[in-house]
Amino acid sequence: MTIFVDTREKDSTYSTRIKQLGVEVEVKTLPIGDIWVGNLVIERKTIDDFFSSIPPSDRYYNQLYNMKLNIEKNNHIKCVVYIIGLYPYITANRYPIDIERTLRTHKSRAIYSYGIPVIQVPSDDEFIKDIIEYHNITGKSPSLKPIDCIRKADTIEDMRVNIYGSVSGVGKNTANYLAKKYPIPKLFDMTSKELRELRINGGKKLGKKGENIWNVFHSEK
Repeated sequence: MTIFVDTREKDSTYSTRIKQLGVEVEVKTLPIGDIWVGNLVIERKTIDDFFSSIPPSDRYYNQLYNMKLNIEKNNHIKCVVYIIGLYPYITANRYPIDIERTLRTHKSRAIYSYGIPVIQVPSDDEFIKDIIEYHNITGKSPSLKPIDCIRKADTIEDMRVNIYGSVSGVGKNTANYLAKKYPIPKLFDMTSKELRELRINGGKKLGKKGENIWNVFHSEK
C-alpha cells in the first residue's frame, strides 16, 4: 500500500526514511493533511509550528474544522494531528504562557470540539514508527467488534433522550431539550411540517432534524 505525502512535505527527511524501510511513498497535492495512510489523514506539526498556529493565529483551528467537515462528508476517513518534539525553547517575551497547560488545552479542545485526537511524540523517529504501524494494519479487520455504548436509562426522560438522540442529526443538547418538553405521543402526533418548524433552544427551528424524527415515527421502510 502506498503512503501519500503532500507536496509541501516532499523534502522532509522522514519521507525519505519511510522509503528506506521498504514502503512505497508517492508525493502529490493533498486537499487536507500532510500524510495519508489508507483512510487515515495525518496533519503533522513540529512543536514550534504548533505554537505559531494557535490563537491569535487561526490556522490550527481552521485545519481542525476542515478535517471535521471532511470526516462528516466521508465517514470512512479518520483524522489525527501529530505534534513532533518536546517543549520548545521560547523566551518569556515571545510566549508569556504556561507551555504545558497551553498544549493540554488545545489538545483537549481538538478532541472535544472536533473529534480529532492530537498525539505528541518526542521525535521524528517515534513519528515514523507510528506511520509504519498504521501502514502495517491498514486494511486489516479489527479483531473485536466495536462496542455500541448506550447510556443506561434510569428514568422515563432518560429513555426519551436515548430515543430522540438515536435519530440522525439530533445531538445531545437537542435530545435533552425535546425529552424535557415533549413526550413521545406529542411529537408523534405532529406533522412533518410542524416538526420542522418546531423551535428549540432559544428559538432555533428543528428543520431537517424534525423531518428525520417524523420519518422515524412514520416511515414504513
